[in-house]
Amino acid sequence: WNTTLQPPEGVLVLRDNGRRLQIGRDGAVLNSRGFPPELESSLKSALTDNQIDVPPFVKTLTGTRGNLAGDASTDSTLRAIAPLGTAVEDPSPELRWNGDDRATSYRVTIIARGADEPWQIAEVPKNQTAWQPGKPLVPGETYSWQVQALRDGGAIATAPAPPEPEAQFRVLSTDERGELNRIKARVARSHLALALAEARFGVLDKADAELAELERENHNSPLPGQLRAALRNSVAQP
Repeated sequence: WNTTLQPPEGVLVLRDNGRRLQIGRDGAVLNSRGFPPELESSLKSALTDNQIDVPPFVKTLTGTRGNLAGDASTDSTLRAIAPLGTAVEDPSPELRWNGDDRATSYRVTIIARGADEPWQIAEVPKNQTAWQPGKPLVPGETYSWQVQALRDGGAIATAPAPPEPEAQFRVLSTDERGELNRIKARVARSHLALALAEARFGVLDKADAELAELERENHNSPLPGQLRAALRNSVAQP
C-alpha cells in the first residue's frame, strides 16, 4: 500500500480474497477484465441507489401468514434459522433451527405454496437441530417449513408461529441454477462478484455471507457494510 498504488481520486479500493479491486463511483471495476458486466450493473445500483439487483420473487418470501398450524410459546428457545426468505440452490436444502432443552424430539413439516397437504413430515431426535428432506423438492417451487419441539409425543413449541412471519424459501429452477453456476465459475475467487451473483438469483443468505467475508477483509472500509445494507434494503417490504 505505498503511494505508487494509490488509486485515482474518487476511486474506491477493496481487498477481495487476496486481490486489490479498484471500483469507480459508477460501479465499474477498473482493474479486472473478468468482472461480468451484469454484476457491475448491480454494483452501480448498490452505490448510487442503495439497492442490489434481486429477482422480484424474493419480496414474496417474507412477511406472510401461512397454513402451518401452531401457537407461539414465549418461554421456548425454539427458532427457525434457515432458510428464511431466500432462494436455495440445492433441491434438498438443510433446514436449521435453535433447539429447545425440554424437547425429546422434533417434527419438521414442509409444504409447497398452494398445496393442501404437506410435501414431507419428519420426526428427528432431540440432539438434531438440522435436517434435509429425503424427497428432493421441485425446482422452481416455493415452500414453507415449520419445526415443532415435541415432548413425549406432544408439541410444546412451534417455530415460526404467530405473530412471526412464515418461513419460506424458493428452490431455483434448473435453468436458474445452471446460469448461476456458469457465472460463479468465472468469478470463483471474488467475494464481491459471488455476492452480487447470488443476490441476482435470490440466494440471499449466501450473498450476505460473501459480503460478510468482504467486510472482514476490509475492516477499515465502510463499503462492504454499505453493500450489506443495500442487500437488506433491496428485500425490505415497503
